[in-house]
Amino acid sequence: IYFMICSMKIRPRSLDTWFMCYTLKYQAMRISSLDLGSLWEGGFFYPFNEVSLLFDGPSLGASLLITPVWMFTKNIFPIFRLGGVCALYLIWVLTYYFLKKLGCAKIGAFCAGALFCFSGIALILITGQYVFWSFFIIPLLGLITLKIFSTAKIFWGVLWGIVFGYLAWFSAHVFV
Repeated sequence: IYFMICSMKIRPRSLDTWFMCYTLKYQAMRISSLDLGSLWEGGFFYPFNEVSLLFDGPSLGASLLITPVWMFTKNIFPIFRLGGVCALYLIWVLTYYFLKKLGCAKIGAFCAGALFCFSGIALILITGQYVFWSFFIIPLLGLITLKIFSTAKIFWGVLWGIVFGYLAWFSAHVFV
C-alpha cells in the first residue's frame, strides 16, 4: 500500500494500466458531459465502435465513483492508484464490521479483514484492476442482509436491491 501511494506521481509502464486509466478517464468525461458523444459509444475501438454496445462494461460503475474526484483533479493516474488503496481499506473495515455482527471477537474480525486485504491476491487484483474495487460491496451486502432479517423495515430490502444492482453494474467478475 505504501508503494502504491508513493508511486502516484509515476506514470504506469504497463499497457493494461494505461488502457484502464484511459477507459476510466473517457467514461468520467462522458458522465460529466465534457465529451458530448454517446455514453454507450466506444469511440476508441475504431473501427469497431460502430458495432459495439459498450466500450468496457464493468468500468461504468467505477467511473461513477471516480467522476467527482476526477472533475476536481483532472488527473486519472493518482485516482487509479488511490482507488485500489481505498478499496482495500473499505474491504477491511466492512469485513471487520460484518464479522463482528456475526458474533466474531474483535481481534478475530480485525485479523480476518487484515489477512484478506494483505494477501497477495488482494494486493495484486484490487490495487491493480479497478474491476475488483467493488469487492467491498460483498461484506456491505452481508451487513444489509443481517439488517433485513433483524428489522421489519422495507428500506433495508430496497437498499439491498440497489446495492446488489450496482455491484452487477460495477463488476461482472465479482457479481458472478
